[in-house]
Amino acid sequence: NFTGGSWSPGNEIVAGYGYEYLKYEARDTNIPKKPIITYTGPENYPIDELSFTSSSFSDPNGSNSFGRMRWRIAKILAPGLPGYIEHTPRTYEIETVAGSPDFETFVADYLFDAEIAEPGVTYRVRAQHEDDTGRKSHWSDPVEFITGIPDIALWRDNLVISEIMYNPPEPMGSELSISSNKNDFEYLEITNISDNLSVDLGALDFVNGIQFDFSSSASSIIPPKGAVVLVKNLSAFRARYGDNASVIGVYDNSLSNAGEKLKLAYALNTTIIDLTYDDSDAWPKSPDGGGHSLVLSDPISSPDHSLAASWTSSTLRGGSPGFPEPDLLAFGDYIANFFTSEEMAAIEISGPLADPDNDGYSNILEYALLGDPTENDSLITYATVVENGVNYPSVTFNQRIPTIDLSYTPQRSEDLSEWKEGHTHFIEHSRADQGDGTFVVTVRSLAPLSQSSTQFLRVKVRHPNP
Repeated sequence: NFTGGSWSPGNEIVAGYGYEYLKYEARDTNIPKKPIITYTGPENYPIDELSFTSSSFSDPNGSNSFGRMRWRIAKILAPGLPGYIEHTPRTYEIETVAGSPDFETFVADYLFDAEIAEPGVTYRVRAQHEDDTGRKSHWSDPVEFITGIPDIALWRDNLVISEIMYNPPEPMGSELSISSNKNDFEYLEITNISDNLSVDLGALDFVNGIQFDFSSSASSIIPPKGAVVLVKNLSAFRARYGDNASVIGVYDNSLSNAGEKLKLAYALNTTIIDLTYDDSDAWPKSPDGGGHSLVLSDPISSPDHSLAASWTSSTLRGGSPGFPEPDLLAFGDYIANFFTSEEMAAIEISGPLADPDNDGYSNILEYALLGDPTENDSLITYATVVENGVNYPSVTFNQRIPTIDLSYTPQRSEDLSEWKEGHTHFIEHSRADQGDGTFVVTVRSLAPLSQSSTQFLRVKVRHPNP
């Protein structure tokens, strides 16, 4: 070891930086011979098959003196080379992108990890041998190449982003004990549209918008026609949707409520799916804070994700994460169960606004509230509920799974003139799943009777084209 003095060309101090060491090395005839390496992968150098082989270890001290060896790969960026961006700094070979471990047994063949390189860029690969005394060979002459695109057909042909809940409904009821932030209820669904092929997501990442590395997921394989879900907050998701959906991970960041670019990629930057969703006029409206998710219209056809026309609103309010869009009973099918063909032709009997049983509920309300349009019945119940010793007015009603054309909005008034609605006026007290796509729902006013003794409650049902 050098312990003092100074280094300068010609002073023969081997420990000096660069010049003297190179002179010393050049005089050392006992270092291992420089290896020769060749590329052994397929043509066009796809980033997932960058495999190389090295010549055998050769050393003046004998063939049994092998100590270790190593590989390295470096990116080269300069004007005129693929991948270089004008007016940006050059990248030199000394700035190694990645290296192998030091192998203490001879490894003639080496495959670089696909994650270290990106397509369309110039790289150089070299190898170095070392003997058991620590003498190192010169690095091999480089193999220089431009990386190519890997075979991504399995992912590109079979994966779709099928559902995006980017602006969820406000939390209600028991959900509030998990989170009062509606963004915690976000999710994104990926579907494998293949009839017979399973798809492994393990080598993929979301690199724009949300950030997620699928190699870290609980399970990365999607069976044929299966779907998996990524969520913002697992506890919040389970509180709202239960345990049935296949949730494979929790992503970083949040989905933008105003729209953003999402990119699913292989390795560093090989695009599998690239889309920019939006809340502009061309895109469906109800996913933007209206309680519905953004759904790919015909996922089996693998439509262009970047087109607004490829997307629609979810059938269900809240979406259907992990499952296909449900085929729900429409008003026309429902009403046909109660009337003859002659009555179906008479709008004053079977029309959506008709009330043939004279109970005050039109046929469309009978449909929404699970009534019988031919029987005089009461479809809404008013009562007082007690929470923590405090009395609140409540309303209970039957509810179909809300659809894009059918929504339920509780409203309250103190004067029958001004009606108020939303999470600042109501909270869900209970929801009983009937197991047939319907629920019995009770909501209560946030204003206790001690604060406002006169309150009028009602449920507003919306149907744009009954």
